[in-house]
Amino acid sequence: MDPKTGRPNVETRDVTVDVPPGVESGMYMQMDGEGASGDPGMPPGDLFIEFSVDSDPYFKRDSERAEDVHVEVRDTQCYRSGAK
Repeated sequence: MDPKTGRPNVETRDVTVDVPPGVESGMYMQMDGEGASGDPGMPPGDLFIEFSVDSDPYFKRDSERAEDVHVEVRDTQCYRSGAK
């Protein structure tokens, strides 16, 4: 907090995030120690991430298992393997 204004300080930096499979909009993830700097002598806080997942016209998520992704394939896009 800025002691003069009482407003939170805003810091900008790059953070690498490993997004787990099956993440849906509205889910949160906490990254320990990746947040804003703490008071002098204190460790940084935690970073909280809220996910927003856009729909895709090609890939569709399974309504019962969000980690499953489906795609419709036309028979002209399929081919037969040599297996019998």
